[in-house]
Amino acid sequence: ARQTFQVAQMTGLSAGNAVGAVFAMILGLTLGFIGSWKLALAILAMVPFLMVAMAVVFKAVMGGGDADAAAKYSVSGEIASEAILNIRTVRALMAEGQVTKGFNAVVNELAAKESKNAPKKGLAFGFGNA
Repeated sequence: ARQTFQVAQMTGLSAGNAVGAVFAMILGLTLGFIGSWKLALAILAMVPFLMVAMAVVFKAVMGGGDADAAAKYSVSGEIASEAILNIRTVRALMAEGQVTKGFNAVVNELAAKESKNAPKKGLAFGFGNA
């Protein structure tokens, strides 16, 4: 499942968004230099500060690579995908309650941990968008 996610990240929406962002920046700078070169240079000088701010946001939101959280996300994904792929079997065995209990247990553990980090992430996000 992890490899599938990585391939999707390389070729999916994120690649399209990256290309779109690069072209938007090039077009914006071109129009900016045409309109007012002084203002365009001032805005261009702010780009490194914006990159640092977004790096802080990325680090706060994505975390430091917490292996425990990644394992729990993996387990919750496995539970959900197995239940969805085998929905007929789950339904035939009337195991919906068991599946949802297992999924909810893992997700609630993650939610409790993530709620402790929410204020830090909110401050970082506010800093990055200021």
